[in-house]
Amino acid sequence: LHYPLRRQRQMCIRDSNKDVITTPIFYVNAEPHLGHLYSALLCDARARWSRLRGRQVLFTTGTDEHGLKIEEAADRSECGTPGAFCDKVAQSFVDCFSAFGISYDDFIRTTEPRHADTVRALWRRLQSRGSIYLGTHRGWYCKSDESYLTEAQTLEVPAPPLPQTSEDADDSRRQLWTRRWCAGNCFLFCIRLRRVRMASCAITTIATVGRSY
Repeated sequence: LHYPLRRQRQMCIRDSNKDVITTPIFYVNAEPHLGHLYSALLCDARARWSRLRGRQVLFTTGTDEHGLKIEEAADRSECGTPGAFCDKVAQSFVDCFSAFGISYDDFIRTTEPRHADTVRALWRRLQSRGSIYLGTHRGWYCKSDESYLTEAQTLEVPAPPLPQTSEDADDSRRQLWTRRWCAGNCFLFCIRLRRVRMASCAITTIATVGRSY
């Protein structure tokens, strides 16, 4: 979303006279900040421009309320449970966007039943088509980045700077690159069944973007 407005048409799903515009779904491990608002304002400007042109617009935003970092943030809070913590932070996003006049049509939380129902339906569809299968995966997992590390990334983990104050010590502990070895069963995409189609889509996308400049 960090692009000039002239390029935001590439971020919209177009169908006749309709535009679907979305922000990222924002992580609720902390209160909203300027970066969240910046993304929302860009999308808001695009949505308002589309409406002025007489197009039908669906402008969505929302919050991502799953993950280890959110669980840890909830434990550090005084909310009692992860659910209560998510409710509190999600409402802060709603209040922030309301204060700045963000004209979204729908605010989606990943803990809502409608989201869970949609994910289940998509999962069953992928299974029925053979697009996912049960496999195994192992590697070093970085909790702060919520991703597995490559071999090059695990060769050296820099030590955090020595804290100067008690507050710095807390920040240092929070920012330490925590990692652990993870191994087990997981579902994987069957990429080989879609390899030709994915390559075709990538070539088409590159050609389309190239013609727009």
